[in-house]
Amino acid sequence: MLKSKGRTIILKSLIIFLAILLIFHFCITTLHSGPINPISVKFKPFTDKYVDNFFRQSWHLFAPEPLTNNYTMFVQVKLRNNNTESEWYNITDPLVRANNDSVFTPYNRMLRVGLGYINSYNLGVTDVLTVKIMNKSLEKSDDTSRYDELAEITQSEVEKVLYRYASSYAKKIYDEKDIDKIRILINSTEAVPYSKRNDKEYQPEENFTTLEWKELNNNVVAFP
Repeated sequence: MLKSKGRTIILKSLIIFLAILLIFHFCITTLHSGPINPISVKFKPFTDKYVDNFFRQSWHLFAPEPLTNNYTMFVQVKLRNNNTESEWYNITDPLVRANNDSVFTPYNRMLRVGLGYINSYNLGVTDVLTVKIMNKSLEKSDDTSRYDELAEITQSEVEKVLYRYASSYAKKIYDEKDIDKIRILINSTEAVPYSKRNDKEYQPEENFTTLEWKELNNNVVAFP
């Protein structure tokens, strides 16, 4: 009888302890991933250590041989008054940092949309997996005209979206009235193979594609 009561007490105590631990964990992760506020700023040193030390995720576990490249998109502005060209502004990295600061923001969606269209736009640096799939399909059919036609249509439509995206970012930096034209630069960097992850001398291959100058799209709003 006493043993039964003892087991019941231990079981209830364990349940209460685990419940408290679960609540504690969710509170910490919410402070770490949620919007920045005075409380999250105050406890940031603690929450960062807790999350980074115990719940850090690594692509090495799930993708030891990554197939994709890393893309970065830049925009350059030609000003209307003196016809000068601005520096290249990095669109991708600021969105990545904003998304890392807090996942509960529109930046997450904006980042995924931008990277999705960049990947869809064939820049001559195609993903290895895509190349394999396309080659297998072409082996079954000698007629490549349909593939070429679809690729051309897709590239044209995606390019329009990229210029809308870049126009929105350009409006964040400059007054719309001062902008004459914009152009896009996309950097594609080879993902570091798992076998080379500790090789400090390894230099991943980089490719740059510069698109032509085009008029600013007036039908988009500026980035937040």
